[in-house]
Amino acid sequence: PLLYDRQVFKKVGNYQALRNFSCTVNAGDVVGIADRVGTGKNALIRMLNGKVAPDRGEVWLNGRKLQWPFPSVSSGIRVVYEKPALADSLNITNNIFLGQEIHRGGLLKWLNIPHQRQMDQQAAQVLGWLGATLPSLHAPVGNLTDEQQQLIALAHAKVSQANLMVIEDPSP
Repeated sequence: PLLYDRQVFKKVGNYQALRNFSCTVNAGDVVGIADRVGTGKNALIRMLNGKVAPDRGEVWLNGRKLQWPFPSVSSGIRVVYEKPALADSLNITNNIFLGQEIHRGGLLKWLNIPHQRQMDQQAAQVLGWLGATLPSLHAPVGNLTDEQQQLIALAHAKVSQANLMVIEDPSP
């Protein structure tokens, strides 16, 4: 399995947020966890983001037992929050490729000039895969709705080769 949680317990303050939580997620699975407010979903997300450890239990990712704190991004985990952290003044494509830009090759390689046309093409492909209908790829993300911004954050996770995408709230 890609992700395996076994008998995870987590207390938040005096509240037992997770009690004997277990799940298995295989590559390609789409899993939704829905329940009332205050039932431990956020505690689980914070664990998968590498920020807080369970009080008891084990969490395995790609056959490796996680030890906290851990770097979620380099572990292949991307968390898309209800209000994702995006660069509002940058356009859609540049937000999707932020920190992982595609650079021109050849004689200009040493200048690290982004290959905007190639990034635009790949951004359009990923957004199409997500079924996203957005204005021009050159529109600033600050002008988009919260739902559209979540799609941009998902596209960013997709181009970064994330193994596991966790969405805090898919319907703002």
